[in-house]
Amino acid sequence: MKKKKIIFVLPSLRMGGAEKNALNIMNRLDKRRYSVHLILFEKTGSLLNALDQEITIEELSAKNRVAKVINLYKKIGSIKPDIVFSAVINANILTGIVALFYKDCLYIGRETTVHSKLLEKNHFLMKKIIVLWYKLFISRLDKIIVQSQFMKDELISLFQLNVQKLIVLPNPVNKILDKQTSTKSDKTSDQIKLLSVGRLVPLKRTQLLLDVMSRLDNQYQLTIIGDGPEREELTSAIHKMNLADRVTLLGEVEDPTNYYNESDLLLVASEYDSYPNVIMEALSAGLRVIAFDVPGAIKEILTEPVRGRLIADNEMACYIEAIKEESQHSFSSERVKDSVSHQNWDQYIQKIERLFVR
Repeated sequence: MKKKKIIFVLPSLRMGGAEKNALNIMNRLDKRRYSVHLILFEKTGSLLNALDQEITIEELSAKNRVAKVINLYKKIGSIKPDIVFSAVINANILTGIVALFYKDCLYIGRETTVHSKLLEKNHFLMKKIIVLWYKLFISRLDKIIVQSQFMKDELISLFQLNVQKLIVLPNPVNKILDKQTSTKSDKTSDQIKLLSVGRLVPLKRTQLLLDVMSRLDNQYQLTIIGDGPEREELTSAIHKMNLADRVTLLGEVEDPTNYYNESDLLLVASEYDSYPNVIMEALSAGLRVIAFDVPGAIKEILTEPVRGRLIADNEMACYIEAIKEESQHSFSSERVKDSVSHQNWDQYIQKIERLFVR
């Protein structure tokens, strides 16, 4: 059987959610059926080391957008793929432009942002330019994967994209192992372990979690996994707020599995989030979640009481009360795991492969 040729187009393979998702798809595709090529704007990033050796890599080697489009067109023309799969807005725009000229393949893009916030963060002229990019170029893709119904609705309302092209495909989760089936009554300590995982950037609102901790009593302990530009500021705040004995900043942790397994609740305070993989990882470990109801997919993930609680944004008193109530609630970690067990990589790849047919 003749192999299908697939080109993946990405800015780089730096450590990011979109990049990790694309890496997993590339690595998991059956190489007996697919010949996989990767084109990067820059051949850089720590995820390069995790890429399947059967995948060929090429770099665009261009300094401006026009040169990138030309080089991408040439590379696609030389490989003659059946499918071009891009992810992240910059790559989707470029492949959308190429789709105007090279029409002998199927173009699939994957969107990964909260589009209303993307527009909100930019000045008037840039907003107009972004809208044009979507209407003129990203609209040229044959199929566009979105992570949530929220994202689909935004692409329709903000950019008038064709609803028939938009496919809602929530992220899969890597199964977290080793958390034993248990209930709260199995705990032998009165200490309540809270966990936060994510980049230390304003978007994640980690400072808000310190405010929460200042209003909880001493039995509550918070571990924060992640690094970023706010680390020094947060370290200073922890000491000024006399929280050093109850809040630990761990920095980056390559494998946070043990922390998911040992914690009682995951706290999420993001201002918005297209699709928080950390929530899915926590649920797959049997760990429940407290989060704010903000733009993005969080509302679509925390749909069942067994998964945790969704609190109106900025309602601090309600958020704190939810932590107190949920930390005393008996529940089966196995039930939490089962609630997300259908979102696994095997099923995700099967759904991706169905999109490879025109």
